[in-house]
Amino acid sequence: MLDRSSLLDHGTLPLSTETPVVLSSEPSLESTHAVPEHHTKTLAAVVALLSTLDHCDTAAEASQNAVDHIQDYLSANRVMLLWRSRSGGTIAKLGDTERTSAKEIEPFIIAAGEEIAARDMQTRFPPTNSMDRHALLAVAQLVRNLPAKHLNAIRLSDHLDRDRGTLIVLESSETQCETFLNVVSRPLASAIHRIVRLQPSVVEQGVRNIHAFTKQRSRIGMLAVAVLFSALMLIPATYRVAATVELQPVERRFIAVPVDGPLLRVHVRPGDLVEPRGLLAEIDPREIDFELAGSQAQLSRAEQERKAMIAEHDFAGSQIAVLEQERLRNQTQLLEHQRGNLEIRSPINGIIISGDHTRSEGMPMTRGETLFEIAPLGEMMAEIAIPESEIAEVQSGMECTFHLHAYPNRTLRGTIERINPRAELRDHENVFIAEVRVKDPDGLYRPGMRGQAKIESNSHPLGWNLFHRAYYSLARVIGW
Repeated sequence: MLDRSSLLDHGTLPLSTETPVVLSSEPSLESTHAVPEHHTKTLAAVVALLSTLDHCDTAAEASQNAVDHIQDYLSANRVMLLWRSRSGGTIAKLGDTERTSAKEIEPFIIAAGEEIAARDMQTRFPPTNSMDRHALLAVAQLVRNLPAKHLNAIRLSDHLDRDRGTLIVLESSETQCETFLNVVSRPLASAIHRIVRLQPSVVEQGVRNIHAFTKQRSRIGMLAVAVLFSALMLIPATYRVAATVELQPVERRFIAVPVDGPLLRVHVRPGDLVEPRGLLAEIDPREIDFELAGSQAQLSRAEQERKAMIAEHDFAGSQIAVLEQERLRNQTQLLEHQRGNLEIRSPINGIIISGDHTRSEGMPMTRGETLFEIAPLGEMMAEIAIPESEIAEVQSGMECTFHLHAYPNRTLRGTIERINPRAELRDHENVFIAEVRVKDPDGLYRPGMRGQAKIESNSHPLGWNLFHRAYYSLARVIGW
């Protein structure tokens, strides 16, 4: 069913299968005939698309028909439909007008699809609006590797606004491509989701296949298959634990305010590279200069008072004046030391990962207040979030491989150095954090980058690797 709100947002009439809707604001005669022409064309194309999907039996067939239809209507070079089989699952390509796609391009397509879905807005590359330039790294990599000049894409959401996938259009010559995508996204997602729900599950399909097989084969054949399957399930295989990974600095250096005083000037922002002894910020010296001048004046006064007391043979008073003079001298030295450390400099070579004080210039700062956080370059710490249900299969020293969403074509490898003994709550899941050092000689990786990891665990029978989760779940349900 078409989304009325998307049509109204673009000035089009809503499509309804129940009653027609008439919008009247008494327009001019010219607009009365000119405006509906394009909208009628768009609605007709969407209706034709949905009617073709009604005759499809599988989601793959429906997706392929949809991209072919959209390619013809938008005069596009290529159209791809990526679908998410379950909520929170990985997105996968379900329909593509280019039947033979290079395998090395697939990771870029998946990464771009995830990025477009995360943006939750229509994506255009290259962007025409300066406010629409965020989160386009994977999209830019996809356009560069295809290659292509223009890309339009939108997230596919069903009637409950749940993320179902992504629709990507390359090199469309239709001027109303963005309007068409906004109109077609929700009904297309709902139609494909309806077909997916009507398809038989894996268990149902397996039961059907087994039933058909038993009709054609004898009991001896079934026994042979069972024996072969059992033998196959007993073959030892390495168990791989799937987990999410996030990059963090190996160490963190926090730069604090050395003395009380107003912030005079800030020279860096988050993301800037800094060198050892590089200037980060400056504290206004005027307050300390005033205190230093006053302390020096008091020191001179104490010196004169001491001399006067000695001249008057007031030896007790002169000793007190000496002590006061020593106190003022120490105070002056402290102020001079503070005056010489008003320039805040970086202690290491690294990158600023937090601390944006460009709008705080002139504001009073308190001694010990954190200004910046610096992470060293050249090496990162990969934090692998191991699910609580898999922690028994993971130990320190195990090998692991992982891919970052920002660099899907790079395979990173490492060895688990340690596993935190205490569980943490991340993304509403109880996990244990394993640490793996990752070399970064080119300085490409940034704190906070995420990806997927596979940990090479112990060897188990293939049947255990495939079905142990289901077995334990069943055991908990029946109370074993």
